[in-house]
Amino acid sequence: MDTLMQLEKQVTQLSASELKAFRDWFESFDEMIWDKKIEEHQKEGALATLAAKALSDFKMGNVKQR
Repeated sequence: MDTLMQLEKQVTQLSASELKAFRDWFESFDEMIWDKKIEEHQKEGALATLAAKALSDFKMGNVKQR
């Protein structure tokens, strides 16, 4: 049985309080990974490129308002 299947089986067997603790932990873990990705994109200059494109589109009127 592969690791993911083992994890899925174990999660289904958690009590309500254990499941809540797991959710809380996983949310924090996922946020940490997201933050690392954003930091990497920032270091690579990807965010600056996207921001410049967005500002250019805005100045040219190529935006939609919701």
